[in-house]
Amino acid sequence: MNSGLWLKKVVAKIDRLDAELILAEVLGVSRAGLHAHPERILTDTEVTLADGMVARRGKGEPVAYIVGWKEFFGRKFEVNRDVLVPRPETEALVEAIIDLGPRKVLDVGTGSGVIAISLALELLGVGVVGLDISEKALGVARSNAEELGAKVEFLKSDLLGVDAEKNPHSVLEENTLRARPSLRGAGAGVRLEVDDQRSSLPQFPLEYCADSSECAGLRSVGAGVRLEVFSGGMESGDSVKVLGLFDVIVANLPYVDRGWWWNSGELGFEPEDALFAGDGGLELIKRLVVQAPEHLERGGRLVLEADEVQHGEIIEFTEAFGWELERIWGLALVFRLG
Repeated sequence: MNSGLWLKKVVAKIDRLDAELILAEVLGVSRAGLHAHPERILTDTEVTLADGMVARRGKGEPVAYIVGWKEFFGRKFEVNRDVLVPRPETEALVEAIIDLGPRKVLDVGTGSGVIAISLALELLGVGVVGLDISEKALGVARSNAEELGAKVEFLKSDLLGVDAEKNPHSVLEENTLRARPSLRGAGAGVRLEVDDQRSSLPQFPLEYCADSSECAGLRSVGAGVRLEVFSGGMESGDSVKVLGLFDVIVANLPYVDRGWWWNSGELGFEPEDALFAGDGGLELIKRLVVQAPEHLERGGRLVLEADEVQHGEIIEFTEAFGWELERIWGLALVFRLG
């Protein structure tokens, strides 16, 4: 059997585009190459492998999981069932941020890393950090960054609660502060702001200071660096992660309400934690809206993806916390911190 006949056989079972993607993956060619040589004879092994993939697609499994990749913003990204399949509409977030021209971007809920990596490759010299609560997702993101040659730091975090002890260094800010003996047992929430003229960190190491009197020589109006919140006590010599403030925080967080009638069968193959959220799908988005100002430069932006039916409620909620809606770009909402 040749390629052309195989495609005619399976299009009764699945969409032609899916069939072409599957056969091209099995043969190791592009779709254009597939079209150029419909007479190519398939081996028994190739037919068996392709037929098995078609059976999986017929049961509703996303073709991206079957072939192991998905195109996003003109690039191929590895995907598997540990991450959400990137959607074409999410490219609007990348376009909106490119239009802003930021210097530092934080991608919250990075998943496979498509947003963070695309921005790192499209914006020359931009610093990008990606956060995700899933270690497996972070593994996929790091693999994609390495494959595509993107300089992005990926850290494990529940929204903006970065764990300094589990993330001992930063690509963006490789400097650390070390605890003084007098700070043993310091509790959660200790912060330090250091003036960096909103550009780069001063030279470290510096002694850690616990309050404004100890830090008086380092503090000034418009400080551009904060210590991440840490939990638990610190011992003398412990390193504390330092992250600069960001120009833009972007998030494509779970926003699907389990009760939405249009939930498709394909969603059953994707990780639930990357899809669904409580409070009508807005639970995590609302948490981030509250957390984000502490990590943004004055006048910074928060860029969120959400379904159009949720836009009104999100706008109303953000306004109560001092955000100003700047624009709507497809499913992307761009807010400015006043």
